[in-house]
Amino acid sequence: MQLTSDVREKIGFETIRTETEQYLYTPTGRQWIRTLQPLSLDSALDERRRQMGELLWLSSTGQSLPFSRLEDVQEALQRASIQGAMLSAIQCYQIRDHVVVARKIRSKLLSNREQLATFMPILRGLHELKEVEASINGVINERAEVKNDASKELRVIRSDLQKTKQKIRSVVDRMLKRLRSKGMAPEEGATLREGRLVIPIYSEHKRQVDGLLQDISGSGKTSYVEPKEVVDLNNEIRLLEIQETREVERILKELTSKIGQYGHELETNEATLGFLDGLQAMLALSRRWDGVIPALSPDEILRLKKATNPTLLLAKESSQQELTVVPLHLELDPSERALVITGPNAGGKSVAMKTVGLLCVMHQSGYALPLDPDSTLPKLQQLYVDIGDEQSIENDLSTFSSRLKWMKETLESPMKGSLVLIDEAGTGTDPEEGGALFQAFIEACLERGARVITTTHHGSLKLFAHDTKGVVNGAMEFNQETLSPTYTFHKNTPGSSYAFEIASRMGVPPSVTKRARTLLGTQTSELSSLLQELEKKLHETQQLKKKLEKRQQALDEIEAKRAAKRGKGRASQDDDTVPIAPKKGTGKTPNGNKKSASTLQKEDLPPIGTEVRLVGSQTPGILVDVTDRYAIVEMNGLQIKSQFDRLRLPKNRKKGVTKKASKGSMKRMTLASSAKGTQSGSFEVKTELDIRGKRATTAEAEITQYIDKAIAKGLPRVDIIHGKGTGVLMGCVKDTLAKRTDIQSFRVAPYDEGGPGKTIVQLS
Repeated sequence: MQLTSDVREKIGFETIRTETEQYLYTPTGRQWIRTLQPLSLDSALDERRRQMGELLWLSSTGQSLPFSRLEDVQEALQRASIQGAMLSAIQCYQIRDHVVVARKIRSKLLSNREQLATFMPILRGLHELKEVEASINGVINERAEVKNDASKELRVIRSDLQKTKQKIRSVVDRMLKRLRSKGMAPEEGATLREGRLVIPIYSEHKRQVDGLLQDISGSGKTSYVEPKEVVDLNNEIRLLEIQETREVERILKELTSKIGQYGHELETNEATLGFLDGLQAMLALSRRWDGVIPALSPDEILRLKKATNPTLLLAKESSQQELTVVPLHLELDPSERALVITGPNAGGKSVAMKTVGLLCVMHQSGYALPLDPDSTLPKLQQLYVDIGDEQSIENDLSTFSSRLKWMKETLESPMKGSLVLIDEAGTGTDPEEGGALFQAFIEACLERGARVITTTHHGSLKLFAHDTKGVVNGAMEFNQETLSPTYTFHKNTPGSSYAFEIASRMGVPPSVTKRARTLLGTQTSELSSLLQELEKKLHETQQLKKKLEKRQQALDEIEAKRAAKRGKGRASQDDDTVPIAPKKGTGKTPNGNKKSASTLQKEDLPPIGTEVRLVGSQTPGILVDVTDRYAIVEMNGLQIKSQFDRLRLPKNRKKGVTKKASKGSMKRMTLASSAKGTQSGSFEVKTELDIRGKRATTAEAEITQYIDKAIAKGLPRVDIIHGKGTGVLMGCVKDTLAKRTDIQSFRVAPYDEGGPGKTIVQLS
């Protein structure tokens, strides 16, 4: 998907990209973010979602990619590839910084290779250049200067240079002390002029010092003379400095040549670091709103729960005023192809529409979003936007003409799988003609496979949504008592514009609004009043629903506490069973050693039809068959294979008493020898259990029965979806699974598989 700068600006994506830049460390990362576009290819989008999910996991453990601020070295790398070129010491040191960061990030990824599996192929573009790092470290120090011991020659030159400077300083200091005692020199110390050490002398005494005049102060009162005694020493220093410069240049050329040999690897590192820097910057911004990765719908389901517009959140952070951001709850199933949003001015219609577009674009770019984890987003192929005033003086286009131009260009573009956003449909021309034109445009978009969301005040478009299959109304709620918007969205209800009510609140004279109502006409006025009454009833219903949800939440918490108490009681139920003891005469192995429970034999087991329990399970079962290697137990109509040592007998079982299995089981008992191994395939078990919306007690029973069936079926793994909610169901799942000894492990799902709203159970 390629978004124009105009579209990015209108939906707020440009603001998001700009805000992301403050978290970048590298120039190549900045280039990557500035060219960031949403992904449409399935494989690329899936990989980006998994990458962000893995980075969210890394962040949740308190870790991060070890970036540090890096300078632009692309020009230096290009120069290093030229034979005989020389980089400066600081350029070499900057390249060394890039090599060090690449090494540290590579190490971080490898140390978490299992959790960051998606990043492993990227390591092919992130080279650990130990030779380059060692070469630079051997020549350049932490101050980005060539080291004294970079070569033997340089060490000797700098040693001689230091000795000569100390010698000349000693001579000059003695001369200055003598001249000051005679009042011929100021307190000013020796200084350099044209690279040569000179002494300051009052100008009237300059001829009394044998030497070369090198400079005079601005006032003319002080002359700077190079005494004859230090001329040869200054010449020697100058010669040594020339030798030092040549040796340093030789060393840097040699180092540049070594760097140039790894030019391809260094450039690859640059590109890879830019990509990783861009991802970590997106993560850093996403963390400001505790972003999550929503599910990706294969069939164009749009489900936004507790969604907020990221640009509003950023504006709230930077505003000195207290701003309230109302979450958006909006859902469209695959058959609902167009949404017409109506309601009062400044009531949030445009914001709701932009929120949908922005979140879809950010999701397909790789950001984690400010919404509930149970949200679901479709994959868009393209986004078309008609928002704001597009009049052009230069091209002699009015606002309406520009909208017609946009309509034409949109309909000429590929539209299948795209989203079209239209703000204030029908405006800019005659109301009746405008409404009809935009209705026809929406119909044309739908025919081409696009989905449309539009805001409007036009009654004709409200009726169009009401009468047309696949098109739905939606309204922004308005508080009729306070005459102010609540910014809450309601689906399947058209909204009123409340023009007269808002006009009255803004101080328009009552006579004017009364006359306006008269001009509007009785039928239209009654329709508007009906819409307002519907909104009022809807608001009351929503408030009642919230009260009921709070009451249900309180009941769930009570049920959870009761379930916890019952769980403690059940934990002791294993004490109500006893292990099966070896029969007399079979208590020893062929070696003569005493038998352990794990060496029970077929003949040690009780008769077919005996009531038994499995270790870790409270469900009673009946022994229906025994083979040389395992027993078959029927529990809740299912036949389960079990090792001998996992069988237990109830303490209160009467000796010699057996129970009847189900009718089907009795038949299976007689046919067991010819039907071994078929029991696991005689029923279907889904790999996922959804318990959202259920009470803790009901959910506990369902989980227990589901896990029993899954084990009987031989499934290696199952998922339990419980949602985040108040945490009651999540706790119920954890407590129920913790009691079982017949599962391998359970854990919270990673972000790209559902996150905290799902638990993964490993059965084998």
